[in-house]
Amino acid sequence: MQLKMKEVLLDVKFIDQEEDFFCGPAVALMILRFHRAKVSPSSTKAGLKQAPGRAATRADLERLWCAISLVPPDAPYDPPPGPCQGERRGVFQLFYRCDDASQCRAWFTVPGALQTVLNDRLSARKRMITVRDDNAEPRVATTAIRDSIDRKRPAAALVGNGGSHWVVVRGYQTRADDELLEFIYIRDPQNDEGDLHMLPATDTGLAPLSVVSCGPAADADRFVVITGR
Repeated sequence: MQLKMKEVLLDVKFIDQEEDFFCGPAVALMILRFHRAKVSPSSTKAGLKQAPGRAATRADLERLWCAISLVPPDAPYDPPPGPCQGERRGVFQLFYRCDDASQCRAWFTVPGALQTVLNDRLSARKRMITVRDDNAEPRVATTAIRDSIDRKRPAAALVGNGGSHWVVVRGYQTRADDELLEFIYIRDPQNDEGDLHMLPATDTGLAPLSVVSCGPAADADRFVVITGR
């Protein structure tokens, strides 16, 4: 007997991050364009209805990067001493202490900055919240993702080594008789295969999300997603 599957998939268009530190801006731009939201006051409603060219996309990425860079870090911010502070390769970053006090992790786009930049540009009813799953409730993160997708609002999630790379979650698949996610569909700004990306979830409902191994105190050792309310 073949199991019936439920699939929900949002039409989020892929945007290449172009720079290795632009995953946050690219994810923000994919979500904003899905909602036809303005990146800057100079954007026009007419321009939101058509596919922007490469030059316009690059300009939007740079505007969003500038906005992300201007968001102050969450307090308390206690950067590691010495060479970890300041800029890296001429690009502004925030640095956080890891468990080993001699080590640090550089962040281009922390969760608080991404949420702020999105909410500054989305209408009140489409604003987003950050959900952190500390394993006390092992399905909090994916439940929030599923609920967000059901309301036709793509989510942002941290994946990769140490949970420091942003992707857009644009859909999911589950058995019709069970709420447990079987797959989630993502747009990875670093990897365009011309179609959707499908990744299996585990029994806990958390993979392929990654725990933030070193970062803002509120996010450290947690799975972090930014979803529709």
